[in-house]
Amino acid sequence: TWKEIAKSGDISALINDINKTIYSPFTLKKYAMVFGNAKITVSNGKTARFITYVGAAENVDIYNQLNKIKAKTFVIGAKNDKITTAKGSREIAEKLNAKYFEYKRYGHAVFDEAKGYKKKIYKFLAGK
Repeated sequence: TWKEIAKSGDISALINDINKTIYSPFTLKKYAMVFGNAKITVSNGKTARFITYVGAAENVDIYNQLNKIKAKTFVIGAKNDKITTAKGSREIAEKLNAKYFEYKRYGHAVFDEAKGYKKKIYKFLAGK
């Protein structure tokens, strides 16, 4: 969807759709004025790169190569993630035999929204 919106040149519609997809309703409501008033100016070159990146991502599937990861791993999922999905995060954690934590009220931008997100990562990396 984002690739098609970008191709149409409607950057405002693209940004709105991205925001609705990655942020929780709570964050969208809390920052509605900011999101609504943000003036987004994007060059044609950046739009073309975005279309290329999205197109490239459509064909990436490394699930069967996850077993090559040998490091201790921590997977963080979000119940309302519309992009990678909580189910996908759980499957990755299971395949890696990784520590897993799932946020219940957030979506794909959980790293921006959830308090304590960085502390969870720090504790994992510190072995706590």
